[in-house]
This record gives sequence, structure tokens and C-alpha cells, in this order.
Amino acid sequence: MTEHKSTGVNFWKPFFNDLKPFDTLDIEDVLKRNKDTIASFDECKKQEENGNYFLRITEDQLTDPRVKKLHGTFNHKNTNIKELEIIKFKAYGERVFTQDYDRNYIKPSNSLFTYDQPNFQLRDGKVSPGFGSWDWKDYFHRVDIGETSKKNIYLEIPHKIIEDNLALLEGTDAYIIKNFISEIEDTDEAWSNIDYVNEVIKKYDTIWKDWNYQFPILSYTSVKRDGLLFPILGGYSSTCLPGNGLHRFCMTAFAKSDVPIILPKHNKNRYHIRSKFKNYRKIDNEYTYLLLDVDTKKERIVFYLSSEDTIKECLGTI
Repeated sequence: MTEHKSTGVNFWKPFFNDLKPFDTLDIEDVLKRNKDTIASFDECKKQEENGNYFLRITEDQLTDPRVKKLHGTFNHKNTNIKELEIIKFKAYGERVFTQDYDRNYIKPSNSLFTYDQPNFQLRDGKVSPGFGSWDWKDYFHRVDIGETSKKNIYLEIPHKIIEDNLALLEGTDAYIIKNFISEIEDTDEAWSNIDYVNEVIKKYDTIWKDWNYQFPILSYTSVKRDGLLFPILGGYSSTCLPGNGLHRFCMTAFAKSDVPIILPKHNKNRYHIRSKFKNYRKIDNEYTYLLLDVDTKKERIVFYLSSEDTIKECLGTI
């Protein structure tokens, strides 16, 4: 077993800096930290005044008083719930790595991933709320029936765990992305020489089609330079890492920052958390899941690369 020590998370803004692994937060606390972060940009304030929302709350959801409270607390008084438009703005600068990618081209999907958007370089650099698509009435219903918890737990995955073991980024061999990063960062000018970076991107494009389809290069450079804006937010499950944001794990770890996650708190002190898909390095010629053995009483996490059989044994489901 290899022990990887935490090196800490490099956050861009100060609103999550006080958190330590195994801290618990109510959902309102998570929302406030996210809101304070995005509201620290002047453009956010402008969009709120124009009616854009932080939380997507429709008129029919307001029948739940808890949803109504969230709406009054976190959405601006000008929010137009009849014509919903999310807060979204450029925070990392202009897109400079778009190449000549076709906006109408959608990467063919496989059994795990279905793509409905073009290459990430064509949509990179914008910030929006992490809770922008949640159905809050449904969320509170799930809380009421015990399917999820209002209490959340903050955890960190040492970057070396991801860096050394991630094998696939939604179908692309992770070593290609790591080689690309090294080729840029081994130069004196690194990311400041945009022309050189674009030349290297073109070279990789000729060898590996769609290699950066889900790797946002501009966002990576921002995480490397400024830090991460938000922790990675889970959904309703306390035992599964989010499956639709693997690029966030990738770019955070490759930028040498530990990976912060916030998930619903489990009702046991000892439990397991699994990755959604088998994206990690092969054992016995099979890609593996990342499995976290979490002990909140001892404040300890042991990380494993696991087969489907092990996942079923630990969680009883796949």
C-alpha cells in the first residue's frame, strides 16, 4: 500500500479555505459558500440585477416553504422565474485554444458517455452555479423520505491518487493529457506563450482525434494559476462520486491541488464511496473503480483500486 499525504487545496477565493476534511455542513452553508464565491465577481451582480438565477426554482416549487426560503435567501429579488436564465459569465479570460474545431461536431458516444456538446475548448472559461440544475422540491422530498441528507461532508482526495491512477478521461487515455501538460510546462514560458501552446495542440490533434474533447485547457490553466473556485459537488448519493464531472477531478489533480469534494453525509461512521465508472488503471487487464474506505470517527480514508466484485461486496450494488 502506498500512503499519499494531503498537500492541501488551492482555492481561488477564500470562502472554502476554513474547511478541513471531515467537516460537516448543512446544505444552506454549502449554498452560501458557493453564492459568496460566484458573487465576488462583478459580472455576477450585473446578471442577478438583470434577472438571472443562482438556484433554478420554478413557480410550482414555491409551494414548499423550504424551497421558498431558499429562493428568498439565494436568488436576487429581480430573478425572473417565468423566463429562467442561469448566471453564467467568463471568469478565466478569452478562449484562446479553440483551434478550428467544428461547433456542430459531436464526439461519437460509447456505452458510458453520451455527448451533446462540442469540444470543451469551444465552451470553456465560463462560470455558473454548481446547483444550477437541481430540482429543490424533489431534493427536499428525498430528504423527507431518508434518501439523502441535508447534512454534507467535506473530504479531500490527495492529488497523487488521481494523478497516478486515473487512466481514462471519458474515453481518452489520461497519459496523453499528462504528456501535453508536461510538454507545455517544461518550457520557460509555459502557458504564457499562446502561439506555442496552440502549435502543440495542433500536433496532438493530428495524432489523437478528440484527445482534449473533455479536457478544458483554459480552465486548467486558471486552476494552475489562480486556484479552484468550488469543491466538486455530489448529487443525492453519499456513496458515489459524481460521474459527469471527471474533468474537474483531472484538471485539479494535474494542477497539483488535492481534490475537494462535498457529498451528502452518510448515516454510518464507516462506509465506502465509489467512482461512478471504471476510469482507473488496469488490474488483471481490467480498468478499475476508485474506492474510498471512509472512517469519520478516526478521520481516515483508505483508497483502493477495485473490481466490480469488490464494489458489490462493499456497497451491495453496482
